[in-house]
Amino acid sequence: MELNESNPVDIRLEEYAMDMEEVARILPHIDGWLAWANAFKKYALEAARDKGEKIEGYKVVRGRANRAWNPDKDVVAELRAAEVSETDIFPPSDVPRSVAQLEKVLGKSAFTKLAESRTLVITPLGTPALVPESDSRPAVNAAAEARAAFSVTTKTEDKDK
Repeated sequence: MELNESNPVDIRLEEYAMDMEEVARILPHIDGWLAWANAFKKYALEAARDKGEKIEGYKVVRGRANRAWNPDKDVVAELRAAEVSETDIFPPSDVPRSVAQLEKVLGKSAFTKLAESRTLVITPLGTPALVPESDSRPAVNAAAEARAAFSVTTKTEDKDK
């Protein structure tokens, strides 16, 4: 493996002739190195996300987010009104199925029509992540997201007045 800018570390340990004394000297430090590396990644993400710092070769994107039931809806009542059977809503317990579970039971097409027509499912924004520029996800525009969130809040507040 060639070491270069995109691959600065060769981790193929089997090619190294390390004796167990060297391994014993390194092992006690690994948890500290990992903690430092994780703190470093957190620092870089916060600098890029919160302070708008540019880190060459990297961008902030939204991570994957799991769909959830809309907290503003009585989902069980909506499902019952749509004539979804009790056994489809509730597995052998008193806890309703998750979004993914009910989609599997009803079938993707039927579930999508039902969920969209009654706004039963939300997809929250994913957690921001710092990734290489080559990542296919679009970069987060924090300022635009903040303006959009503020304008929604302002419009709602204006209606209340």
